[in-house]
Amino acid sequence: MMEDLKGKTVLITGASTGIGAAAARAFAAAGSRVVVHYNESREPAEALAKELESGGAEVLLAAGDVTKEENVKRIVAETMAAFGRIDVLINNAG
Repeated sequence: MMEDLKGKTVLITGASTGIGAAAARAFAAAGSRVVVHYNESREPAEALAKELESGGAEVLLAAGDVTKEENVKRIVAETMAAFGRIDVLINNAG
């Protein structure tokens, strides 16, 4: 079943810490390309991205307050530019 996630693009809002970071690790371990979104937790997000990349994952960092529509549009556009698609969206931002 985890093979089904290999190569999929997963956008996780609020992925820098807690449940979001755990989900990012799990998807990366399954071979997914992971978009690590953060708003204020830049340092933890960067550390997570480095961790995932060191394990061989393709990672995109995306910043912004997702309560603002223009940020959501930009994050989606950045994801599409980097990976060409979004297969899984996890709305985890608090």
